[in-house]
Amino acid sequence: MVEDQSIKAGAGCGAERSVSAEAGEERLRLALEAAGIGVWDWDLTNNSIVYSAIAREICGFPADRPVTYEDVVAVTHRKDLQRNHAQFIRATDPAIKDTAPYEYRIVRSDGQVRRVVAHGQVIFADGPDEPKAVRYVGSLQDVTEQRRLEEENRAFTERLRFAMHAGRLGSFEYDVSTRRSVWDTALMEIFGLGEADVAPSVESFWTMIDPRDRRRLRRHVARAYAKGYAYSTEFRVVRPSGEIRWCAGSMSVIRDGAGQATHLYGYTVDITERRRAEAEEAERHAILQSLLDAASLYVGVVEITDDGFVFLMTNKATADFYGISQGPAHIHARELENDPQRLAARRAFLLNAWNDRQAVTIEHPFFHRGKRVAWALGTYTPLPPSPEGRPRLSFVLIDITARKRAEERQQLLMREVDHRAKNALAVAQAVVELTKETDPLAFKRAVVGRVSAIARTHSLLADQRWKGVDLRRLVGEELAPYSADRPEHVVLEGPAHTLTPAAAQLVGLVVHELATNAAKYGALRGDEGSLLVRWSVDAAGALEFDWTESCVFESPLVTPERQGFGLRLLDQTISRQLGGAWTTEWTPNGLSFSMTLPLQQTDEADVDGPQALQPSPPAQPPKAAKSKPSGAPRKVLVVEDEPLIALELESCLEDLGFEVVGRCSTLAAAQAFVDPPPDLAILDVDLAGRTTFSLGGRLRSAGAQVVFSTGYAGVDLPPALAGVPVLVKPVTRETLADALEALWTPVQ
Repeated sequence: MVEDQSIKAGAGCGAERSVSAEAGEERLRLALEAAGIGVWDWDLTNNSIVYSAIAREICGFPADRPVTYEDVVAVTHRKDLQRNHAQFIRATDPAIKDTAPYEYRIVRSDGQVRRVVAHGQVIFADGPDEPKAVRYVGSLQDVTEQRRLEEENRAFTERLRFAMHAGRLGSFEYDVSTRRSVWDTALMEIFGLGEADVAPSVESFWTMIDPRDRRRLRRHVARAYAKGYAYSTEFRVVRPSGEIRWCAGSMSVIRDGAGQATHLYGYTVDITERRRAEAEEAERHAILQSLLDAASLYVGVVEITDDGFVFLMTNKATADFYGISQGPAHIHARELENDPQRLAARRAFLLNAWNDRQAVTIEHPFFHRGKRVAWALGTYTPLPPSPEGRPRLSFVLIDITARKRAEERQQLLMREVDHRAKNALAVAQAVVELTKETDPLAFKRAVVGRVSAIARTHSLLADQRWKGVDLRRLVGEELAPYSADRPEHVVLEGPAHTLTPAAAQLVGLVVHELATNAAKYGALRGDEGSLLVRWSVDAAGALEFDWTESCVFESPLVTPERQGFGLRLLDQTISRQLGGAWTTEWTPNGLSFSMTLPLQQTDEADVDGPQALQPSPPAQPPKAAKSKPSGAPRKVLVVEDEPLIALELESCLEDLGFEVVGRCSTLAAAQAFVDPPPDLAILDVDLAGRTTFSLGGRLRSAGAQVVFSTGYAGVDLPPALAGVPVLVKPVTRETLADALEALWTPVQ
C-alpha cells in the first residue's frame, strides 16, 4: 500500500486532491487490477523505483522489500537488455520523447520466462538549457498466454493452409444478398484459373461443370439451399484448357434468425489422381481376374473356426467348382465335404500353416463331396486374423490333374516297359534253355531264329500300339524269307482277322516253328515244294488254320520219334494257353497241320482286380504242408501266361524232382486246383491285368506252398501274403532251386 500511495503521490505531484479525483483514481486502480495490469514509477533523480502489487507479481518480486534498479535489470532477459536500454534512451530524450509500447522477456526467480508489454512516459522538468527527465512512469502487462495462443493459432492456420494446399482442397464463400463469391487460391487452381482471374459468377461456374454431372449437381445444390442441409458429392470440372478433372465437393448453408439463407460455404478437393488410381486398380483387378480364370487357378480366402473352416471369398473358378456364388461368401466346408475325418485333417493342416506364419506349398487331391475329382498344387498363405481373432489364410490352387495323370501314365508305362523287358529276357532265356540242339551251330541258328520270330511279332504289335495284329501280315512276315525269290510257291488264303496281342505272340512262334521245320525237312527245303496256308472264321468266331506242305521226297519222310521244342510249344500254346486244338499228319508229301482257336475267354469267375497292388481279402492261416514219403515227387501247379516261360519252368521243376500236375494261363483255369491243392504253386503275379493274390491266398489257406514270379519291380504283397517268396523274371534255375529249398529243406 505504501508503494501504491507513492504512485498516487507521484502522479499528483504533491497537489491538493479532491474527493472526486481520488474516487476516479480508485476506479482506475480497480480496472487495472481487473485487467491484470501493473504500474511502475521510476524516480530518475534518486533512482528509486516503485512497483504495484500486480507489477511485483508479474516480475516475481517479493512483497516485503523495495524494488531496486538492479532487481529490474536482473529479471530482464539478457538478450532484451540492450533493446530495453535503447528504448529508455529514446524515451528520456527531450527531442524524441518516445512513448511507444515495447515487449520483452523477464526471467523470474523460479526460472519461468514470461513475456510482458510495457507502456511508459517520461515526465520532464525545466532545465537551464533544455527539459530534464525526472520521472519515468508506466504500466506492465503479462502477455505470455496471449502470445502462446497467438502462436498456436498462427501455427494451426499455417498447417491448415499447407494441408489444404497439399490436398488440393479449395474453399469458397458465397454471399446470397450480393451474389458475390470469394474463392481461395487452391480453388482457383482446381478450376484452372490463375491468380489474376476473378472468382467466376454463378452462371460462369455452371458452365465449368461437365455436362454429364451438371443436372445432378444443380439438384444437390437446390435441395441443400431449400432444406438447409449440407451435401457432399463428386463431379467433373472442365478447365478452360479443356482438361477434365474429378472433384469431390461439399457445401453448407448459413441462415439468419428468420431462417433465410445468407451465405454458402463449401470445400472442393481435386480427386483426379484418386479416381485415376481407382480406375487403374479396377483395370488391374479385371486383368488379374481374367488371368486367374484363364489359368485355371482356384483362389479364395478361408477362416478357421472351432468346428472346421469357412470360405470367405472365392474366385469364379473355385465358385464354379463347388457350385457356390462367386465373391464374398460365408460357406462352411462341411457343406462341401461330407467326410468328417478329411475335414478335420484339412483344418489341422490350415491351422499349422497359420501358426507357422509362412506360406506352404504342397500337392494334394481336390475333393468335392467326398469324391476326388482333381489334383492341385496349392499355396496357403497366412493372413491377419479376423476382428474376433480367428485365423485366416488365402489359397491359390493350380489344377495339375493333367500333369499327375501324365505322371501316372508315365509311371505305368515305365513299369510296363520294365515288365515287358523282363518278360522278354525271360522268354529269351526260355528259348535258350529249351533249345536242345547238341551241335553249336545248329543251337545258334535255332536260338537266333526263335528270338527273331518273337522280335518280329513284338514289332508288329508295337506298330499297332499293342492292340492286335492282322493274321495275314503276321504269317507273311514269318514266311517272307522263303517267298521272296519264289512267291508262287507260298500261297496265303484267308479273310482279314485280327489276333489279340497274347494270341499273336503264340501264333507267331507256332508259324516260325512250322516254317523252320519246313525249311529243314519239308516243302520249303528245295525249289520244288509248295506251301498253302489257309484260314477261315466260322459262325462262332473260331479261327480255323491249316498248314499244308506239298513236295516230292527222294526218300520216304520219317515221322520224328521225340517231342522236340516245336511239338512241346504247340501243345503248350494251342491247347493250354489258347484253349484250342491241333493235329499234325506226316504225309508222303510233307507235313499237314491244322489248329482251331476259339474266341478269347474271359475270367468271369476271377475276383482279383486289375490293380497289381490292390490288397486281397485276409487269407485263412495256411495249413501245415503234408509230408511226402521219401522219393515221392511233390505236385506243382504252374500259372503263367507266357508259354515259353511256362515250358522252361516245367523243365526246371522236373529236373528238380517235382511233378507238374497243372499248367494254367488263366485264373479261371487255375481255380480247379485249389481243392484239393497241390504241394506247390508258382504263380505269375499279373495275368492279363489281373493279379493272382487272391488265388495265392486261397492256395495257402488250403495248405499249399506258394511262390510268386513277376516282371514288375517292387511289388508289395498284401498283408495276408507277407513272407511269400517273390522271384523277379527272368528266373534262373539256381534262383528257383534256392527258393524251393527255403520252403522244403532238403528238396527231395
